[in-house]
Amino acid sequence: MCVKAQAYNLGGNEIKDMYIGLWDDPDLGDAGDDFVGCDTALSLGYCYNDGADSDYGAAAPAIGYDFFQASVPGDDTTFAFGSIQAGFKQLAMSSFTKYINGDAVYTDPSDEIETYNYMSGFKKDGTPFIDSDSGLESKFVHPCDPNNNSGADDGCWVDSDDHASGDRRFLMNVGPFTLAADDSQEVVFGMIIARGNNALSSITALKQVDQLAQLAYDIQFALPASPISPDVAVSTSNDAILLTWDDGVNAVESYAALDVIDKLPVPVSFDTTWVTDIIFGVTSDTAIVGTDTTITMDTTYT
Repeated sequence: MCVKAQAYNLGGNEIKDMYIGLWDDPDLGDAGDDFVGCDTALSLGYCYNDGADSDYGAAAPAIGYDFFQASVPGDDTTFAFGSIQAGFKQLAMSSFTKYINGDAVYTDPSDEIETYNYMSGFKKDGTPFIDSDSGLESKFVHPCDPNNNSGADDGCWVDSDDHASGDRRFLMNVGPFTLAADDSQEVVFGMIIARGNNALSSITALKQVDQLAQLAYDIQFALPASPISPDVAVSTSNDAILLTWDDGVNAVESYAALDVIDKLPVPVSFDTTWVTDIIFGVTSDTAIVGTDTTITMDTTYT
């Protein structure tokens, strides 16, 4: 599912250091066994389960959100408000922060200042998040794929390094940017869910689906051209059903179409590649014997 949000500055004043945030309290199945993470290359924030889930079982899915488009005023030319326009630029995810229901430090913000700190990539008190694996400051909490987690000091900062699973919220953001008087901006984000055979493989599946979804949005859901429909005539007799079409302009019996999405390498489980060679052939023997009304047709796809 895609959600579009537009903002118009009609107040007459310039807004500096503006952020757009996407907040979620995912409650993926049982709310008490969740972890969160992000993929900075994909501008993806996601939630996954700590192993099996009481609602979903062993094959718990993963849910994610992706900034497909974040068009803000700038000195570039990019897609915004339905067309390619000058005066806009695209922003990637600028921070990903988490908080935990009931935690003393990683807790829900209580006012606009604490909320803005989270949106800026800091804790609610304005201090930086610290990557517990590297000891460095980071505006992206848990950017490593949990599938690469092998334990302490492995260079992979994941949620389970710092906390037990629990009731998570997360906030993913784009910014800062300036929104002058009468300026506008547009954000489109996708909500994605995918399911593997366990919690970790669901993250892998989610990222694969996200790449396909991003590409589909980038090409504005353009589909391959359909084949020309033939002019088919149907006739019947006491012992036959005849399908015929002439050799005119609509008598195309095969065609090939390139799906742009197929330019993205994905595992076979999500592969949409096809070369459509449809051969319609009706056998010369269409006789109906008794109650047998079978018509043999070759509709092989290769």
